[in-house]
Amino acid sequence: MSGTARKGFSKKYGQVFLRNREIAEFEADLLDSGSASILEIGPGEGFLTEVLLERGFNVVAVEPDHRLADYLTARFATHVGGKRLTILQKSV
Repeated sequence: MSGTARKGFSKKYGQVFLRNREIAEFEADLLDSGSASILEIGPGEGFLTEVLLERGFNVVAVEPDHRLADYLTARFATHVGGKRLTILQKSV
């Protein structure tokens, strides 16, 4: 996604992307490991989404930007459609 999202940051959505795996892992460490499902608002390019899936969480990712929702659907195609990952292209 390097080109598409970065060129087209949307002020409308106030987009700021998490791109540091260590921070994503730190955030995941703060979660209750007994929680089965996580609601992720604004997953961006999916750095935290990836860590959450690796740790066995089920993720519902709500992304308002259709370009990023499409990117996430392609990036995590093996997880979409099952119980592991649901991507909703909606504004909340």
